[in-house]
Amino acid sequence: MSFLHMFALLFAVGNPIDDLPIFITMTKNKKASNVHLMIIVACLFSFGISVLFLYSGTAILDAFDIGIEAFRIAGGLVIALIGFYLLIGWNKVKSEEKKEEKEVKQETEKESLIGQAIVPLAIPLLAGPAVISTVILLASHEGVAKHQILVVLIVLAIIDYLIFITAGRLAKFLGDIGIEVISKLLSIILIAMGIQYILFGLTNTFPGWMN
Repeated sequence: MSFLHMFALLFAVGNPIDDLPIFITMTKNKKASNVHLMIIVACLFSFGISVLFLYSGTAILDAFDIGIEAFRIAGGLVIALIGFYLLIGWNKVKSEEKKEEKEVKQETEKESLIGQAIVPLAIPLLAGPAVISTVILLASHEGVAKHQILVVLIVLAIIDYLIFITAGRLAKFLGDIGIEVISKLLSIILIAMGIQYILFGLTNTFPGWMN
């Protein structure tokens, strides 16, 4: 599996661009230095969670007696369903997003930006269940070294940082339509990759079934 393949999959699953409206609402009228610190904490924490499951995900599966092929099929279903949800249920996603923006705005005065950097920005927005399951699936691939995935995660953390640090200008440049178009494209990628994981898991579980 190539670096580009792993990068595209993890970027599509995490999709930081889709989180821009929530992030902008969370940081509206906040001191620039505090927002900068929040971004750093969020990127580092989401990176740390991803690395944790990269190196211990298989052990966690073994502890619960879950086979890697079963997890691969389940992970593929999750990735594909997220893609379908974003592709077909965009209006619903947007309405829930606006509702969450209002809730975040009301709670901003009660919680510190550092706390919000961890929840909800790092978890579950940047390193949610789909990202964690994808990291474990990638680590289970034959011929894919964990240090390769680690490099991808480092690059993604840097890109997440750059996207959020330029969130205001990026949101104005893309606009609602631009963000929607990117999300649609990423959703199609997620559906295709999710189905691929399901087929791969079924093929390994039932050798020769494709024939």
